[in-house]
Amino acid sequence: DLNPSLVIEVGVHYGLSTISFAQLLKAENSGGAVLAVDTWLGATDWWGDGRAYLSGVGARKELLLGQRPIPMTDLLFENGHPSIYRHFLSNVVHAGVQDRVVPFPIPSTQAARFLAQRKISADLIHIDGSHEYSEVTADLKLWWPIVRAGGVLMGDDYFASDIRHAFTEFARRENVTLESWVREKVIVRKRA
Repeated sequence: DLNPSLVIEVGVHYGLSTISFAQLLKAENSGGAVLAVDTWLGATDWWGDGRAYLSGVGARKELLLGQRPIPMTDLLFENGHPSIYRHFLSNVVHAGVQDRVVPFPIPSTQAARFLAQRKISADLIHIDGSHEYSEVTADLKLWWPIVRAGGVLMGDDYFASDIRHAFTEFARRENVTLESWVREKVIVRKRA
């Protein structure tokens, strides 16, 4: 039984997974919290015309206008700046888990280095940031040491080729087993 006291969500967007983790912690009546790591500025595939997103995992047909992809709208620009962060905060408050969620608005690699320098470890780390091979590889390298012995590292969108490739190499390098899970998740358990 994992019984987490610290869950780290790397790549938060509007907070769906973050809120789910926080609700589970609240239901267990543990003193646990979720550290939500994101810049809330959007991934590179959000900043173009949508082609990168549409060719990858989770391609949304409703974004197609005929055969031509339309620009991504998830950034919610206000005065030239994405407003995702405010929407995330609103979602957290509406879900009633603001006492369980700690936003950490910083790039994932900087957050990992910050926590490692302070020798902070987590029971569960959910990686759902960039979907680009080099960035997933960097996240795995930096976040794995932060998973406590006996803890779990979880990845999202595992069936996207760059993510699957990065996790497969990571598993080989670290001599760990990848466990598949529902909804395109992959789990890696750290030996106790």
